[in-house]
Amino acid sequence: MDKQYVVFTVANQHLGLDIVNIQEITRYMAPTRMPEMPEYVEGIINLRGKIIPVINLRTFFNMEKEKVTAESRIIVVSIDDSQVGFLVDAVAQVTRINESEIEKAGEDSTYSSEYIVGLAKQGEKIILLLDPARLLQDKINPRKTAV
Repeated sequence: MDKQYVVFTVANQHLGLDIVNIQEITRYMAPTRMPEMPEYVEGIINLRGKIIPVINLRTFFNMEKEKVTAESRIIVVSIDDSQVGFLVDAVAQVTRINESEIEKAGEDSTYSSEYIVGLAKQGEKIILLLDPARLLQDKINPRKTAV
C-alpha cells in the first residue's frame, strides 16, 4: 500500500514525514524564545491564534546549527491533541512510497533509530522516515542532556 510522505532536508539529509500527520507547512517566522526550554526548542509561534512550539531539527539531532534561509520552513505536525512545528532547511517534495519499499533503520544511521520508522530509497536518494509521535513525546518529556 502506498503512503504519501513530505520529504524535506536537514543538513543535506533527506527526511520524510507521513502526510497524515502534517497539518501545514509554513514559511519561517521567528519564534519567541521562552525561558527554561531545551536548546532544541527555538521558541513558540502564534499560527492563526494557536500557540505552537518550534523544534529545530538540526539542534535536536545534535547537528551544526545554520542560519535560516529563504528555503527554511516550519512543518506543523499534529498528533492526538499535540501540535509542534519542526524547523527544517527546505521542503523538497511530496512523494508516494510503498510500504514494501521501506527498510528498517539500522544502527549505522546518523540519527537515533528511536525516531526513525524506516528508510526508503528513491533513485540515489535515501529518505529517513521519522516517527513524529516519538519526536513529540521527546518534546513533551525532554531528554536529559549529558554535561
